[in-house]
Amino acid sequence: MSQLTSRAAGEKRTRLSLLQLLCAVSLWRTAVTQVLPLCGASAWWVTLACLLPGIGTAALLRWIMYLTHTDTLPEAFRAGLGKAGMWLLSAVLGALLLVEGLSGLTVLITLFTQGVGTRGTPFTLSLLTGGALLLSLHREGLSRAVHFLRWGMIAATVLIAACLLPDARLDQLFPLYGVADASVPEALKAGISLAWPLTLLLTGPCAKGDGLSRAVLPVFAAPAALLLLTLIMPGELLTRPAALADLLLLPAKYAPNALQILYLCLLMLTMFLAVGAAVQLATEQLCIPQKRCPGWLPHAVLIGLVLIQTADAGTLWELLSAVQPWLLVPLAGVALLCLPASIIRRKIV
Repeated sequence: MSQLTSRAAGEKRTRLSLLQLLCAVSLWRTAVTQVLPLCGASAWWVTLACLLPGIGTAALLRWIMYLTHTDTLPEAFRAGLGKAGMWLLSAVLGALLLVEGLSGLTVLITLFTQGVGTRGTPFTLSLLTGGALLLSLHREGLSRAVHFLRWGMIAATVLIAACLLPDARLDQLFPLYGVADASVPEALKAGISLAWPLTLLLTGPCAKGDGLSRAVLPVFAAPAALLLLTLIMPGELLTRPAALADLLLLPAKYAPNALQILYLCLLMLTMFLAVGAAVQLATEQLCIPQKRCPGWLPHAVLIGLVLIQTADAGTLWELLSAVQPWLLVPLAGVALLCLPASIIRRKIV
């Protein structure tokens, strides 16, 4: 029995590492591509403000779990709204994760074509990337790989930050309100939903107890990285019109070649793993009501995302950018729908 308990605890830890990676990558990608170009030097505290709606929604969902005395979010919705509630939550989270996977894959392919300058069309590169991802979508293998690599990725991040820190200048934090009166409100609108992935920390067995405490690392990583970027980069460069790949590569733009290579490798690795995590978790959420996930479904979902890359990358990213501010709305909606039922039907222990 102790061996089974130990194995179950290990699976919870590896799943938690996968969820934290997805949260951190999603927050950083949205902050640096949606918030930073609009408000420049104020991006670090604007990102902190954009986190509040997502944290509030996750806290509301955590309260629903407390009212229903359940350990996971799907169980809480089943207790509050019955099986229909579980189906509703499954559909919402599955759709959001599919959007997340498509966004991550689009950014990764754009990074290959425009950032690295890899030869080939976006579709051929997406086929190669998809082929590599197909080999990694083992149900337990991906989360174990992320758990194994986590300290290496954290060490690389700390090393990059330490090497960039000597170039920091405190006077570049000003003006705190950005370059124009309209910049901060526009950035807040663009990034208001960036913290929606925090809800994912409440969906699995690792959520027992206070699941939101596990969000501390991914939540504060993005604002801290943007603060460092503000300190080392002149404000006029932060708001200069730039392509998607240029925004992602901006932190290491003037760094030594070795540091640029390390940053690029870390960026591509985390993006690659996050796309696989989004695909795997999307199929898991969509199949929760059925309690069984067909082995072919993650591969079918990934192939569908790869085929979408046949569309023009610029048009696809514009569409995803337009959808991004609304991602938190369905989560907040289902939370407000389930809350009254949870209060009425709450279990008396």
